[in-house]
Amino acid sequence: MASLEARKAETRKQLKGVLASVTDPARRSEAIVARLLGWMPFQEAGTVMAFLPIGGEADVMAAAEAVLGRGSRLLLPRVDWTGGTMAAVEVGSLTEGLVVGRAGLREPGPDMPTVPVGEVDLILVPGLGFDARGGRIGRGAGFYDRFLAPAADASGRVARACGIGFDAQVAEEIPMGPMDIRLGAVATDSRLILT
Repeated sequence: MASLEARKAETRKQLKGVLASVTDPARRSEAIVARLLGWMPFQEAGTVMAFLPIGGEADVMAAAEAVLGRGSRLLLPRVDWTGGTMAAVEVGSLTEGLVVGRAGLREPGPDMPTVPVGEVDLILVPGLGFDARGGRIGRGAGFYDRFLAPAADASGRVARACGIGFDAQVAEEIPMGPMDIRLGAVATDSRLILT
């Protein structure tokens, strides 16, 4: 049997192809946003962490705008590539105060305030793929797993973390290791999976 890392590498390769072949991503992203807007944990969250999509990921910026519009706190990730960590940073806008970081990623500037993961009511998590048990695979750097780890329960699951992806990104099973964090939900263009 292949090693966990080999299985993850093969899964990433397959899911990158799946993500690249998704048709009508704008319409599918709108469906995901509609699902989030109608979901009670999203509606009730006073502090929401979203993300700025990259590489064909689902675009939930309309949901982030809704968070700002209702007067709730919106957070976006800021990555420390040297330290291998990620922080949740409070923003008041999806355009102001953002800088272009490594690999052309937009993120909050270095002077914007960070918020501990324990203060976040709902965390929207991107990924290459997900499964119905809350499994997630990202691009391989481990930033989200390390960020979410302090909020995980004894089983390695974060109930208030919701994966965001298209239907095609939901796999039968995502290979998971002991340091990989499971999510409490996954929102796609056709369903909300509670794990």
